Formats: sequence, C-alpha cells, structure tokens
Amino acid sequence: MYKTYTYKLLFMMRLTTVILIATIMQVSAAGFAQKITLSEKKANLKSLFKEIRRQSQYNFLYTDALLASTKPIDIKVNNMELKEVLDLIFRDQPLTYTVDEKTVVVSARKQSLMDKISEYLRAIDLSGQVHNELGYPMLGAIVRVEGTKKATSTDVEGRFFLKDVDPQGRLIISYVGYRTDTIAIAGKTRINVKMDPQLNQIQEVRIVSTGYQDLPRERATGSFESISKVQLLHSTDPNLIRRLEGITTSMDFRNDLRPINSSNPNAQRSPLVNLTIRGKNTLNENENADLNGNFSGQVLVVIDGIASPYSIDKVNPNDVESVTILKDAAAASIWGSRAANGVIVIKTKKGGYNSKLRVSLSSNLNVTEKIDLFYNKTMRIGDFVEAQKLQFLNANKALPAVSISSLYGQETVSPVAEILDAWKFKGLSTEQEAMAQLEALKNNDIRRDYTKYFLRNAMTQSHALAVDGGSEKFNYRISGGYDKSINNTRNSGLDRIVLTYSASARPIKKLEFQGNISYNEQNNEEQAEENRISGVANSTFFPYSRLADEQGKPLELTKTYRPGFIDLFESTYTGGQFLSWRYKPLEDINEGYNKLKSQNLNLNFSSTYQLLDGLSLQATYNYNTGRNEDNSLYRQNSFYMRNLINYFTTSLASTDPRTGNPVTPYVRQIPLGGQYTTGLTKSNNQTLRGQLNLNKSWNEKHEISAIAGIDLAQNYSILKTDGYYGYNESTLRSDNKLDYKTMIPIVFAEDFSGYNGEYIANLSRGFLDNKVRTFSWYANAAYTFNRRYTFSASVRKDLSSEFGRGTNQKGTPYYSIGGSWNIAAEPFYHSELFPVLTFRSTFGYNGNVNPSILARPLITYSDVNGDNDLPYAFTSYGTGISNSKLRPEKTGIWNVGLDFGLKGNRLSGSLQYYNKKTTDLLANGELDPSTGYTNITYNTGNLRGYGIDLSLNSLNVQSGLFKWNSNVLFSYNKVKVTKLYAATASLAGSVVSNSSGSYNEGYDLSRVFGYKWSGLDPKTGDPRGYLDGAIVTIADNAEGNAAYQGIQNGPLTSVKYFGSAVPVYYGAIRNTFSYGNFSVSANLMYKLGYYFRRPTSQMVNYSQLNSNIPLIQGIEYQDRWQKPGDELHTNVPSAIFTSSNQNRDNFYRYAEINVLKGDHIRLQELNFSYTIKPGKSWFIKNPRISANVNNLGIIWKANDQGIDPEVFDYPSPRSYSFGFSANF
Repeated sequence: MYKTYTYKLLFMMRLTTVILIATIMQVSAAGFAQKITLSEKKANLKSLFKEIRRQSQYNFLYTDALLASTKPIDIKVNNMELKEVLDLIFRDQPLTYTVDEKTVVVSARKQSLMDKISEYLRAIDLSGQVHNELGYPMLGAIVRVEGTKKATSTDVEGRFFLKDVDPQGRLIISYVGYRTDTIAIAGKTRINVKMDPQLNQIQEVRIVSTGYQDLPRERATGSFESISKVQLLHSTDPNLIRRLEGITTSMDFRNDLRPINSSNPNAQRSPLVNLTIRGKNTLNENENADLNGNFSGQVLVVIDGIASPYSIDKVNPNDVESVTILKDAAAASIWGSRAANGVIVIKTKKGGYNSKLRVSLSSNLNVTEKIDLFYNKTMRIGDFVEAQKLQFLNANKALPAVSISSLYGQETVSPVAEILDAWKFKGLSTEQEAMAQLEALKNNDIRRDYTKYFLRNAMTQSHALAVDGGSEKFNYRISGGYDKSINNTRNSGLDRIVLTYSASARPIKKLEFQGNISYNEQNNEEQAEENRISGVANSTFFPYSRLADEQGKPLELTKTYRPGFIDLFESTYTGGQFLSWRYKPLEDINEGYNKLKSQNLNLNFSSTYQLLDGLSLQATYNYNTGRNEDNSLYRQNSFYMRNLINYFTTSLASTDPRTGNPVTPYVRQIPLGGQYTTGLTKSNNQTLRGQLNLNKSWNEKHEISAIAGIDLAQNYSILKTDGYYGYNESTLRSDNKLDYKTMIPIVFAEDFSGYNGEYIANLSRGFLDNKVRTFSWYANAAYTFNRRYTFSASVRKDLSSEFGRGTNQKGTPYYSIGGSWNIAAEPFYHSELFPVLTFRSTFGYNGNVNPSILARPLITYSDVNGDNDLPYAFTSYGTGISNSKLRPEKTGIWNVGLDFGLKGNRLSGSLQYYNKKTTDLLANGELDPSTGYTNITYNTGNLRGYGIDLSLNSLNVQSGLFKWNSNVLFSYNKVKVTKLYAATASLAGSVVSNSSGSYNEGYDLSRVFGYKWSGLDPKTGDPRGYLDGAIVTIADNAEGNAAYQGIQNGPLTSVKYFGSAVPVYYGAIRNTFSYGNFSVSANLMYKLGYYFRRPTSQMVNYSQLNSNIPLIQGIEYQDRWQKPGDELHTNVPSAIFTSSNQNRDNFYRYAEINVLKGDHIRLQELNFSYTIKPGKSWFIKNPRISANVNNLGIIWKANDQGIDPEVFDYPSPRSYSFGFSANF
C-alpha cells in the first residue's frame, strides 16, 4: 500500500511538472510570438525600440554609448513575430540581443577570430581635411566610422587621421550648426569634406580664440563672445570697434564722451579709449597714453595672436574673419597683467587648402547728415543781447581807452559792450545809432553761418578687393582696402589704404609654415590748431557774429585784440612795418593745416611641427614697425603767423627787457614766412614666442587641449620734434638762426601779462624715447571626458620693466580654473524641449598695468641753463620716486554660466553671472614729507564689480520663404569702491562737482550726487538749500557765500546720492525679417538704470552771461524767476549781474533738481539686403546689395526735457549707406 501510494504520488508530481512546463512554454511562445507591424525609413534603433515596446510591452535594456555606433535602417514588416523583427533589426548592426522574461537586453556583438583577422587584413589608414562652406578649415569637427567606436576630432587645420578603417565603411562627420554628412570610404585613403550650414541655424562662430589657441565652443569653459564676419556686415563703419556696438553684450562704448563735431581734436580719438567690458576696473582715466599708445584701463587687443602689434583702428573690417571677446579669467587670464579690462581677439581672413581661386569685392558709400547745431535749446539771441546791455548799463563802467603800447584792457570784449561804450562813454555814436546796431545783432545767429559755411555732410567711401585660394600644400590670400572720409567740418578728412598678404605652406607632412604681411597707411588732415574754427561760441565767435555777408563774402571778426586797437595801430604805423592784424575766419582756415601720416608694417611668421600624434611645437615671431608724422603749417598770411611776427617786431614803444632802454624800431626778430613743425614718432615692436600644443582624443571619451610656452616682447618708440621759422612751401627754405636763450624786446611796452620782453620758442625739442621689455611664461589646459565634463586651468607669470624691482623678483602669477558640464549629454537627461544644456563656472585672476606710472625716477634735462647759467636736470612731480613694490592692479573674477537651446533651435542663448574684485588699485596718495615729496601714485584700494550677461537668439516664425529671427542682448553691471586709502572725497562739495578723480567707499565708481534743493526764495528768486537741516538762501552776498561754503564743507549725508553715472542695464534687441533672398533688420539699443547731470549748455549761469566774453545761456533763461510767485512754477534762479561770484551758479548747477534719469531706448539702425541669385552661366557669385540707415534717434527717454543722455556735444546725425559685394 505504501509503495502504491508512493508510485501515485511520484506520477502526480511528474504529471504536474509536465503540465507546468507545457503551460510555461505555451505562455512564453504566445508572448514571444506577438505580432509586430513597422514601416520606417532611416530610423534609428532608439525610435524602433520605443515603437516595439508600445506594441509588445517588452522593455529594452541598453546604453546610449552602445547605440552611438549603429546605423539607421529601413524596415517594413506587417504582423511579423517579435523574434523575427529583432533578428532583422540587429542583422547588420554591431550589436546582438538576448531576451530575459519581458526584457530585451542589448549588447555589443563579439567578433570571431576569423572576423578579426579578415578585418585587420582589409583595414586601411585614412586621413583628410574638413572645411566649411567658404573653404576654411574647421577645428573640432567629429569624424567617426559608422558602426564602430573609431572616432577622432579635427585639428586647427581641419585635419583628421584614423587607423585600421574598413575600406568599405562609411564616415560620419558632424559639427554643431552644420548638417551631419555621411560619406562612403570606397577604398580611399584620403577624403576631403566640405560641410554645409544647417538650415534655419542662427549664424554663429563655433570656434573661440584666445589668441594663443583655438577651441571648439563646446569645450571652452570661459566666458567668450564670438562675432562672425557676417555679423560685422550690419554696419559699414570703417572702424572695427564701432561695428561691434549693438551686437555684443557687456560692452559699453560711452558715447557720451565722444565728440561728434569733427573740429574737436578729441573727435578723432580711438573709440577703444572709452570702451569698457563688464565695467571699469581702475581708478585711472583712459585719456592719456604712453609713447607706445598704451592706455591704463584700456581693453587689450590681440591681432592674429599678438598683443597690440598695432592699433585696432588700422584694421580693415573686410579683412576680419572673426572677433572674440574674452570676459572672464578662464578666457583672458592667459594674457596676465594686461587682461583685467577684457580682451578683444581678432582673427584675420586666410586662404584655405584645396580651395579654388576666388575673387571677393565689396564697395560701400556712407553719407551722414549735417550736425544739428540747434539741438541745444538756448535763449533767444535778442534776449542774449538785452542781457548784455542790462549788465553793461548796470555796471556803468567804461571800457579802458584804446592803447597800442600797453595791452591792458585791449583784449577782446563783446561787440555789445563795444557798441554801448562807444555811445555812452566815448561819444563816438548816438544812442539811436547804438540801439540800431544792437537790433541788427539780434537778427543774427552764428549757428546759421556755421551750418552754411563750415559744416557739411560727412561722406565715407570704402572699397575692398581680395583674392584667395590654395592647393593641397599651399594657400594664400591677397587683399587691399581703401577708405576715404570727408568729415562733417571743413578741412577735416582722412584716407586709408590697407594691403595684406597671407600664406601657408606644408612642404612635408608634419611641418607647416604660416606668414602674414600687412601694410597700413592713413592720412588725416585737420585744421591747424591756431587757425581752428570750432563751431562753438567763444571769445572770437559770438552767438550773433557773422562769418559771411549775403553774397557769401567772408567777413572780419575780432581776434585777440579789440577793433579799436587794430584801427589805431594801422593808423599809427602806415609804412608797412607790420603785417595786418585783421582776421577773416573763412579765409584764415585755409592758411595752414595739421596733417598726420601714419604708416605701419607688420610681419608675422610662424611654423608648426607635428612631433607626435596630437603634439606639435610652434614658433612665432612678430615684427612691427611704425612711422607717425604729425606736421603742422601756419602760412605767413595766417592770423597766427602775422600776430607772431608782429609780436617779435620792435616798435616805437619797445624797450630792452634787460635794461629798459629804447631799442631800434621795426626790427623783425622772427623772419617773414610760415612756421612748420614736424613730429616724428618711430616705433619698433617685436614678439618672440615658443609654444607646445597638445590636442589629443582617445577611446572616444577623452579629449585634451593644452598649450605651454614663453613670450619675449620689446616695445620701443622714439619721438623727435622739430620746427622751422621763415618756412617757404615753394622753396622749402627756412631760417632758424634765432636767439632762443635771450629775452628779447616785443612790439609792446607791456603785453597782457605786463612784460616788455619774451623768449622765442625753440621749436626743436630733441628726442624722447621709451622702451619696455617683458618676459612671460604661461600654460593652459582643458580636459574633456565623455563629451560631458570639461576641466580647464591656466597659469601665467609676467616680468616687465614697467614693474617695480621687488615685484619682478617675487612675482604674482595669474591663474584660472574652470569647468563645464554638458548636461544634455547625460544618460539620465531625456528632455526633447532643451536638447542643448551646458553649465560653466570659472575663477581666476587678471591684471592691469598703468604705463604712465613709473617704478624708477624719470630725469628730465632742461632746455635752458639755470640761474647760475649752468645746465641742469630735474624730476617732475610724481616721477622722482623709486617704487620697488609697484605692481599691476589685480582682478579676481568668478563667472558662472548656462548655455541652452530649445528643440529645433527655436530659442538658444547664454546666461552668465560674474563677480570680480580688483585689488592694488593705483591712486594718488600722501607720502612722508621726509622723502622730499608729498604725493605719489601707488597701489591702494579695492573695487568690486558684479553683473549679468544674457544673450537670446530665437527663430520666431518660419513659413515657406519667410523667416523672422530675434536677437536679444542684455547686460547688468555694477562697480563699487570697497576700500580706498587715497583719493577719497569726504566733503559734499567734492563729491557733487567731481565725478572722476575722487571716490568714496561703498559707492559706485562712477556716481552722481546733488545738493539738496529747497526751491527759490519767494522774495528774491535766489536758490535755497539745506545747511545742518535748516533752509538757507544762496544769495550773491556775504551771507549767501557763507551758506554755500557751509554746504560745500558738509558731510556726504548732507547731499543726495542718486546712483550710477553709467548705464547699469544695457543691451540691444535686433529683429530680422527675411523672405527668400531679401532681408531687413531693425536694431533697438537701450541703456537703463543711471543718472546724468543736465548739460551746462542748456542751463543758466549768470557769471558766464555777465563776463567780458559772455556765453549764451540755456532756453530756461526765459523761465527765470522775475517776480514773487514765480517760484511756484519755476526753479530757474533770478538774474543777477555779477561775473566774479560763481557760488550761486554752482549751487544751482549741482543741485538735485538738475540730475535726471538717463534711461532711454533708441532705434539705432535699419538694414536692408538682397542677394541676387546668379544664373548658371554667370561668372559672378553671391552678388549682394545692401542699404543701411543709422542713428534714427531716441524713441523713448525717461527725462521729459528733450535731452539725449548720450550726447557729448551734439547728437549723432542720421547716416545712410549703400553697398555691393560679390565673389568671382
């Protein structure tokens, strides 16, 4: 029974097992036999896995790295079993699969021994080069063999090399912003690839350049901003710096410091002088440069890898391939002690290997309207004349009698005073005649004559021609550019010619030579300084003066001397002993010139040798020589020369200044003829660099870019100044045999200073030279892992003859560290909305050298002997002290940023935050008097700057041929003084009246204060303020003066602090609309969050109105307080007649009511372009016509007084440009 039971039990267990197995097999077969339907073309495995999962509920286990080497497939199946579908999908892939329950596990297919042997025997080595659509090599393009892990990236010349490649395989070449290209190898051992830009991709430079190396943007950790040559086409300005405005973040061009009137000497100054990147980092002003043209606090310019080989103003924008702005430490610290203010890296165009001959032509014409001299709203000319009349009658004081022996009282006074004096005190005219003369003056306005006879439409022509091409071993580019400008005032203009030749050669496989030769010549012609018509009112040009009569005939004005003096002198000396002292401005402007001729030759040579795979040695030598001539001529007929010759001609009133005895009259001690002065500056700058470059990638996960090298540089310049009296333009003769060391008699018994003698100025001042040598070593490296994580570091140390001895011995290296994280490449990141997402962060130090501060005493030899008649030398103020610890200002910067892009590139951009601290600020401070000096400029004080940069690019609409793009640029910047041991302003008067030169801890570096205002006195119309909390009146009396001095000496808390004097928020918004080959764009620029003081030209200042040389006042004069009750609707003080006491005027000028918000938005430019589609038989390629309207004006401003906050003298007039370009 037991056996039977046991047998039955075993039978039941076997049967149950069989049933379970059968059931499981049935279920499994039923599941694995599920039917799949697919119909796809060029589908990737990832999308197929998703669809199979949806139909079968099977999960797939894989990594993105596995799928990276797969190829797309075409598949069309209908109700096919899952296994068959999987077999079909994996058949030609380097992958295989296994099924674990409901999961398909994907793994790499293992090769058999025979497969490996066969592949090895068939493999070939493959090399090639990748170019963009213009034939230029592409750095950082990814080249991989389809279906394998073999991959590499191209070097700086676009070259790549792959070992053991399947000859029947296919290459996949990819680059951000370009179409991914797939090319069959077909047994070739060399393949050259030309990439095409991806449609609808916003054009952007994907390579950033530090000047020392080029990096793919994706592997750069620092804060870079790259501007392409296409973006530079938005403007036709011949100055490259001006073209950057409106297309870059963080750059403030400070247009409020730039004169528009070309007769102003500063109008020709480089825009680089006032440019700041992420705010100012120094207490020093940029106006003064050393002999080499280096400015303290100025942005460093790097041209083709060399720091400031020549001025950026000499660069032809048509020769520029790209501009990169380096903003943070990781980007700029490689430039060490000159990089704290930012770096502009310029790469010029080069030829490309394996490129066909191409000829490029461009031509532009720009016309600018005349300056609007009526922009500054002033009082009516009639009111101006009446104000002078009242002042003269109120003073009731006669003008000094006319004298030709003593010049006391003979200086120019206003014509109104002359007319009234002739009637009231001299009896030379009747009251009726005097009033008629004044009424005639009221009808004049010199601005009309300036506009008609002096101003003109500015015009600039720019033409460029280039030829480039190349073979497999040689490439070249030859270009020439010509610019001619007629400035907006007479006798002002320039022309420039730029010639360049660049070539590269690869004589052997691993060696490359590169060379660049550029020649620049620029000629500026301006008015001679002493003949200058400025276009403003002054002691010669009164608001009611006339330059010409109704027929355009030049009229005479008084200059230097009163009209009665000239009449009396001519009536006294009738024998031609003296030249005429009469002055006609429209004629005199042609009696001389100031010509500046600048020539520059730059030679740049480099060689690169490939030591190992990815490792190369580079040697660079740059030689630059410059010649700048500054020549001025005053012809004999110029007023300046006639006055000078007369001044040193003896008269009947002349006496010997040594003895006081009379001298022989009519002796000319300066010969007849002109005066010609020449200033010649020669410069010679050399840079020698040796550098190791490492660019290596391996195992498809590791990439490294590194450089290390040394720099040797020397900058030398020498200035020689000569001058010649008695100069004859025709014969080129002169007479300089004059007595320069003896005080000689002059034409007057007493000149304006009371002297009867003077020295003749020696125009030959000898030589002045300057030499600066620097030695630097540096290293920079960036490592990228798995295309996700990049780590960078750099270090540099500078030794310079500009530093103190102690600084050079000890040294302070500049360094940076940084990292970036490509979040979008992470396996866990699957956002289709943001396929581009990268985080960056950097920290490091840069420096700023002030070349005007010397570490050692500067000895100057005197031109004349001392009181003991012996030669001597001296040290000037601030240059006679050794400072062994003099060191560059040092800026530490932390930068963090996020780069992002939406699906389909609908929106992309970058957001960055930075925080920087500058230490060792140079400022003037007190010194121990026992040293023999009371002050010296030394390292003292700290700054802190912080801000945000945001750039957005969007594709708003795309429908057929129509497309609408937008670019938004936004910058926020604040710079505050955090520590200061010198140059501190502690009193109210010093902070309200001085926006530069003195500073305050805790406040903005550029700031605006104002006196607190309490309105006008109801009885007198005098301005009122607060002293110790009580209201006081600033009247023109002793009590008012005491009140004003008390306010001036008050603490900072007694004045109102407004904020920054420079824009805190600024940027641009550009919208581009295109339809087919036609495009139009509009650019808005905005500046917000700052304050400015009303210009003095639009305010009243009664001391200036009542002076001997009265200045016309602002239009608010008509709103001045005139009777009690007016204080309820006006803040303009009542008129007074004083000319000596300025306290009342200064209080009103610096009062808080005259500080306005500077916020504004302007329509900067409109651009139109059309690219003509050439026919197949045309020899011309890509012909493009363009038009531009610039400076269209403000469309919104925060102030309601009609004032443009960016105006220095006059608003920039509207300009129109037309251009044509093409390739052949």
